[in-house]
Amino acid sequence: MTQPLLPENFDDLDEAGKEREKEIHRRRLVRYHYVKTTEECSPLHFAALLNYTSVLRPRLFQHASDLWEGEALELKVAPSRMMKLDETQKEWMSLLKHARTSSSAAYNKHLKERTLAAAESDKERTEIAKHWPFDDMDEEEYRTLACRLSLRSLRSPFLRPIAKPTHWLSCRSFFDAISHSHSGLFDYTSGRWIINNALRHAERRRVFNIEGLEGGFNRTFLITMRDGFQMVARVPYPATIPKYSAVASEAATMDLLRSSGLPVPRIYGYSPAPDNAAETEYIFMEFVQGTKLSDIWFELGESEIISFSRQLAELESKMMSLAFPAGGSLYYTKDLEKTIGAPGISLEDARFCVGPDTRMPLCFGRRSQLEVGRGPYKGAEEALIGGADKELAYLKQFGRPLLPFHRGRREAYQYKDQPPSDHIENLNRYLLIASSLVPKNPDLSRFCIRHPDLQPNNIFVSRSPDSDLRIVGLIDWQHSSILPQFLLAGIPQCIQNYNDPVSQNMARPSLPENFEDLDQAKKDREKELHRRRLVHYHYVKTTGEYNTFHYTALTDSMSTLRLRLFENASDPWEGETLKLKVALIEAAKKWEALTGGTTACPLVFDAEDVRKTAELDEVVRGANQTIALCEGMIGCRSEGWVPTDRYEEAMARSNHMKEVSLAMAESDQERTEIVEHWPFGDMNEEEYM
Repeated sequence: MTQPLLPENFDDLDEAGKEREKEIHRRRLVRYHYVKTTEECSPLHFAALLNYTSVLRPRLFQHASDLWEGEALELKVAPSRMMKLDETQKEWMSLLKHARTSSSAAYNKHLKERTLAAAESDKERTEIAKHWPFDDMDEEEYRTLACRLSLRSLRSPFLRPIAKPTHWLSCRSFFDAISHSHSGLFDYTSGRWIINNALRHAERRRVFNIEGLEGGFNRTFLITMRDGFQMVARVPYPATIPKYSAVASEAATMDLLRSSGLPVPRIYGYSPAPDNAAETEYIFMEFVQGTKLSDIWFELGESEIISFSRQLAELESKMMSLAFPAGGSLYYTKDLEKTIGAPGISLEDARFCVGPDTRMPLCFGRRSQLEVGRGPYKGAEEALIGGADKELAYLKQFGRPLLPFHRGRREAYQYKDQPPSDHIENLNRYLLIASSLVPKNPDLSRFCIRHPDLQPNNIFVSRSPDSDLRIVGLIDWQHSSILPQFLLAGIPQCIQNYNDPVSQNMARPSLPENFEDLDQAKKDREKELHRRRLVHYHYVKTTGEYNTFHYTALTDSMSTLRLRLFENASDPWEGETLKLKVALIEAAKKWEALTGGTTACPLVFDAEDVRKTAELDEVVRGANQTIALCEGMIGCRSEGWVPTDRYEEAMARSNHMKEVSLAMAESDQERTEIVEHWPFGDMNEEEYM
C-alpha cells in the first residue's frame, strides 16, 4: 500500500508504452485511495479487508453447500458474488470472446478440428471426440445443470436477430405451416430472451394478409416460384423505426449502390407503407447465391485474408467515392414527396435524393414525435449537432430522473435515480465544441456512404474450384446514413484488434520464434492472436492502397475521439451521462491535437470532478466486465437473446446464479438490491422510450 508513482523512465517510453503505464498507474491509484479512504471512513470494513480469512470463510461455506457434479476440486477464484471462474476457464473465455463476430458453431468446429489434428495417438483423439467440452452431453444423470461454469455453457449466439434473414424456407414449408396455423408466420421464432421475453416477441409479432401476398412469408424468407425462380421477401417488425423511411431508404440505397457496380441484391419491388394487398410494408429482392462469411471466418488462411481485405477495400472505396450533395439518408424522390411533401436534395440522377437521416437513435421511442431536424444536412457541422439537438429536445420534454437502464451498473450509482440535468449539461458542452470537431482537411468532410453494419453475417462469398475467395453480396442496408467521411471512418468491429500493441503499431504479424516449443493450448492461443493480427493488418494495409479517402480519415489520431463524441451525444439517454462526459474530458485534455489549437478550449473541468469521473468510469468498466462474464456463463447476448432450443437451459442458469447470489448476500438490504436490480430478469422499459 505505497503511494503509486509513474516509472522513472516514463518520458523515455514510446506512446504505446506511456498509455499502458498511465492505465496501470490509474488502476493502482483507484485501489490505493479506495483502501486508504476505507481505513479513514469505515474502520470495521477496513479490518475485515485486512483479515485474510474474510474471503476464505464464504468460499468454504459456499463450496460445502454446492451441489456435487462429479468432481471434488473446488473453484479457486470468485471475482464477484454472481459467479466463480478458475484460471483455465478465464483463459478459455478470453479465447472464446473472439468468436463474437461470427458463428459460435463455426468457431467450435474450427477449434475441435485443430485439437484433433494435434492429438498424438488414436486414444487421445477418441478422448477428445468423446469428451469435447463444447458439444452436447447427457445431463439427466446429474439431475441438475451440468457444471454451471462448464465451457459448453459459455457458448452464446452472435447473430443479430433484428432485421436479419432468419431461416431460409421454401414455399412448401410456408404452405405446410399455413395448413396448421398462421402463428408461426406472424411470430418471431429464431430465439427467445431471458429478459422481457414477452415484450421482445410482441415487438416482433407481425400480422399481415397472407393471401394478399399469394403465398406465406414472414420477416425474411426465400420464395421459390414454380419455374424455380427464387427471391427474398422482407417484412419489417413493428419495432423497426422509422418504418416508412427505413423501408423506402433501404430500397433506394440498394438500387443506387447496385447501379454503381457494388455486389448488392437487386430490388424487385417494395412498399414502404401498408396500403397494399398484403397490409404490410415489404421489400422483394434478389437471392444471393453464396456462403456467409461468418461460416468460414475462422478457417481463412493468410492468402484468403489478403484477398478478402483487398476486395473489401476496393468495394468500400467504390461506395465511399460516390458524391452526395448533403448528408442524411437516401430515398427515391417520389417516396420522400409522399411523406414530407418536399423532394429533398436531388442527386444528378433525379430519381434519387437525400432526405432525413434514418439512424435509429434519432427516432427511438418518443423521439419520433419531436419536431427536430434530422437532415438533410448541408454541412459537416449540421451533421455533428443534429443528434445532440434531438436528445436535448427529448430531455426537455420527457426527461425525468431514472435509474441506469443497464442494471448491472446501478450499484456504481448507489442504486439512485440519475437526473437528466447532468446529461443536458454535457450535451450543451458538446454543442460548444461541435464546430471545432470538423477536421481542417476538407476531404474528410465530404459526404459519403458506408455499410451500417459491416460484419461477417452480412457478407456473402463464393469459392472457385481453385479456392479463390470472392465477395458476391453485401446485405442488410437498413438505417444507412450519408455522413461526413470522418464520421464514417473506422475499422469494422469484426476486424479491428486495437487493444493489441502489435496491431496498433501496424507491424507485420508473425508467430513467436518459440512457437514449436509451446504446448498445444498455447499454440492455439498464439494462432488465434496471429489470425486477428493478420486480419487487422491486411485491412488497414489494403485500405491504404485502394481507399485513400478512408485511409486518410482512419489514420487521423483524433478520428476515434471525434466519433465517440458524436455517437455519445446522439445516443438516447438511458439514465447515464458517463460515456459522454469521459469523452468531453478527453477532448479538453487533447484540445490542441483535436482542433489544431487555433481557438481556446471552452470546456473547463475542475480536478476533483475529473478524479471522481475517472473513479466512476473504472467502477462501471468493472461492472461491464462482470456482466459480460455472466452473459457468457448463461449463454445469452447483451440484450438477453438466446436460441429457442436453449431458452430453458439459459433461464435455469440465470435462476441458479440468482439463488447463489442471494445465498451469499450479507444483509437484507443486499438481498433486496439483488432482487430489485437483478440484470437477467424482466423490467419496465417504457420509461426509457
